[in-house]
Amino acid sequence: MADNCCSSNTVLSGPVNPNFLATNYYFFSLSRFPDFTYTVQSANLPMISTRALNQPTNLGTFPKIPATNYYFDDLQVNFLVNADMSNWMSMYDWLKGIGNLKDDESNFPYDPTNLTSGVFSEATLMITNSAYVPILSARFFYVFPKSLGGINFTTQNLSYEPVTCTVNFSYSYYEIVSSPNAGVTC
Repeated sequence: MADNCCSSNTVLSGPVNPNFLATNYYFFSLSRFPDFTYTVQSANLPMISTRALNQPTNLGTFPKIPATNYYFDDLQVNFLVNADMSNWMSMYDWLKGIGNLKDDESNFPYDPTNLTSGVFSEATLMITNSAYVPILSARFFYVFPKSLGGINFTTQNLSYEPVTCTVNFSYSYYEIVSSPNAGVTC
């Protein structure tokens, strides 16, 4: 039986798609704040991992087997802060409404189906090709802010420089979905 992994035809013909993904081919959206997408400067596709377990045997070695639980890194989004700070304040109010900062009455409802005024939201990281045609979407479920970066003000800077901030989101899981336009090229 021939091994197709390293046949001369594979080596000579090259990869099926010789183009590479670029870091600026994406759009990020948050169902809770649709306008947030216009201020996003960067977003990550977080790492997913599992653990390896040792399978006990009566031999001198323990084979590794995969665990059945998964771990996800934070979804990290860097954004430009609006001049009136409205997008930063929206994240601040959302984060503040998750816990008991002052009293129980100011908390958001813990309702996983309420994606506009509850604790959770959904988020999408749409990955595109060089013509900005969507190829994949990472859909994040049960998203909530875990931390919101501070803002440093200074009189030391003599030129206009927009303020950016980072928000870290936790979520339950994400799914990668192929876009129906994935085969379209321009």
